[in-house]
Amino acid sequence: MTSHILSGASGGAGLIVLEANAVHPSASMTSDTIAAHHDGVIPYYEKLAAAVHPYGTKMFEPYKQRRDGTTLM
Repeated sequence: MTSHILSGASGGAGLIVLEANAVHPSASMTSDTIAAHHDGVIPYYEKLAAAVHPYGTKMFEPYKQRRDGTTLM
């Protein structure tokens, strides 16, 4: 995912909208859903931010998946 996001940033994207995150362990929609319910995800986002910010690109993640399956926006 990092290389895909970096290619958008280096190609001139001003804003990259990220995919949904699970804010509770039971909220993962798929095995690929980002698990944002623990601090282990912080280094991942720090790496993404460090990769895109030199290009002036911002990142935004508007969706939060709850454990009942509904999405917060």
